Amino acid sequence: MIRLLIEGDQTQIENFIRSFENLTNYQTYSKSILTNKDNFSDVRFSCYIRSRHLPKKHNLTNISLTCANGEQFQINLTDCQIVQIEPDKTIICGKNYDIFA
Repeated sequence: MIRLLIEGDQTQIENFIRSFENLTNYQTYSKSILTNKDNFSDVRFSCYIRSRHLPKKHNLTNISLTCANGEQFQINLTDCQIVQIEPDKTIICGKNYDIFA
């Protein structure tokens, strides 16, 4: 068992932990967040990490995107990961299989 301790901006820590849980073969549990009473955005996050031994479940996610000209298109992704880096920047990644390609 490993204990992880991170200090910093709460939004950045939340994004890191979300990405860590999605991109690795590890699972986090017994999470706790302590807030600095002088600066509420400054936090200390701790959790325990254990290896995931179960096979990964492949979820299907339907992504709908709108172009600048108003056109919409949809993409089905398996193992989709959505990470918001900044309020106006989001990274979407996943796998798409086209059996007719």
